[in-house]
Amino acid sequence: MKRLIFYIIFSILSLGNIIADEPPLRITEVISQNNQYKLNLISTINQNNNYIEYWEMLNIETNEVMYNFICHQFSLSGLKIFISDDGKNIVLVDWFVDWRNMNRQDIENLTVIKFYFLGKEINRYRLSDVFNNINNGIRSVSHLQWTGYNHDRNSIIMENNQIIIRTLELYEYRFNVNNGNLVNRRRL
Repeated sequence: MKRLIFYIIFSILSLGNIIADEPPLRITEVISQNNQYKLNLISTINQNNNYIEYWEMLNIETNEVMYNFICHQFSLSGLKIFISDDGKNIVLVDWFVDWRNMNRQDIENLTVIKFYFLGKEINRYRLSDVFNNINNGIRSVSHLQWTGYNHDRNSIIMENNQIIIRTLELYEYRFNVNNGNLVNRRRL
């Protein structure tokens, strides 16, 4: 009987490892920090396992659509998403990189940060631009985490019109939200 209870408890605890490698729950809307703008998912199209998501930016006060936004490369569901205080800029940070069926060079060339103005991409950074060695990341069978340890909420933030990213290699990057340019890189 004790052995049966042990196996039941062990089995239940093991289930956590099955879903622990999955990205966060699917995102269908994102609200700006000043609560004035909302990014809404309109639809998702699957073309040969390549998802295209259609979004719209709304002014919450007037409920008017400001512009539409299309995300091709990766689903917004596993990303940190930031909206500027005027609703014109969107920043996407892929902190939980899916690396299945890729070699090292492909992983290093993955786009992990994108900047948009009125729904059009204006700047981007690859993993190798902000993370020197993928062996320094938290790796699983299918994903690589390169930002703050244990999903630290403060490892990717927007503050004073800048996106601040703290990596597991103990660097802090600051990017201008309006143009995506690197403002500062410093050792933590």
